[in-house]
Amino acid sequence: MISFKDEVFHDKSKCFDLESIENDIRHTFVHGRRPLTFIIPLFEYRSGFDIHSCITTIETRHKKCKNAQFQSFWDKLNLSAASPLEKQKALGMLNDVIVYLYQNPKNFRVNMILTKLLEKLQFEKKDWVLFSQRGCSDDRRDQLCGKHVGVLWRQLHNIVQSESLDESSIAPFVLGIYRQPLTDEARTQIKEFVKRTSMGTMKGILKAWREIAYKQGQIERNAKAEILLIC
Repeated sequence: MISFKDEVFHDKSKCFDLESIENDIRHTFVHGRRPLTFIIPLFEYRSGFDIHSCITTIETRHKKCKNAQFQSFWDKLNLSAASPLEKQKALGMLNDVIVYLYQNPKNFRVNMILTKLLEKLQFEKKDWVLFSQRGCSDDRRDQLCGKHVGVLWRQLHNIVQSESLDESSIAPFVLGIYRQPLTDEARTQIKEFVKRTSMGTMKGILKAWREIAYKQGQIERNAKAEILLIC
C-alpha cells in the first residue's frame, strides 16, 4: 500500500493498492486485445541495407528479373493514379519486400503475385491494393509479380524523386490562386490558429493540404496536356 502523507497512511480509501492498479491496467489495456505481431525483416532495411545491392543480388540469382517489364499494364494499376504521398508509401513497402526476398531467397518465385506476398507479410489491404489493378482481372500477365520488384522499384523511385513535395518544389505545381499573397486578416487568423493548435495536428493539416493542392494542380496540368494533344 502507498500513501503520500503519513497521517493518512491508515485510511485505506486514500491509499493506492499497486496490485489493484496492475489489474486495472491489465483489464483496460491488455485483456481481450489481440497480440501485436512484429515482422522483423520489415524494419531492418531502414538500418543499413542498400536496396540497390539487394536488387542486384536478386536479379543475379534470377535472370528473368532483369528483363521483366510491366509498362504494358502500368496504366491499369492503382499505383499509376496514386497521389505522390501514396507512391512514397508504396516505395517504402517495396523496400520491405525487396529486403525480405533478399534475406529469404528460398521463398522467392518469379511469378509470385506481389499483392499476395504483401498480404503474407501482413501489410494492410488498404495499402497493398496500390499494387493491384483497378477493377477485377484474373489475367496473370497483367499483374505485378516477384520478377518485377527490381524494375518497379527503379521506376517508382524516380517518380517519387520527381514528385517530391518539399518546399522548394511544390510551388510551380499548384494552382495560381495558392501562390497569391495572404491578406493581413488571413495572416492574423492563421497565426492565432497556430498558437492554439498542437505541432502534431499542424503537421497533419499541412501534409493533407499540400497533397490536395498538388492534386488540383495535377488535374489542371493534365487538362492542358490533353488540349495540346488535340491541337
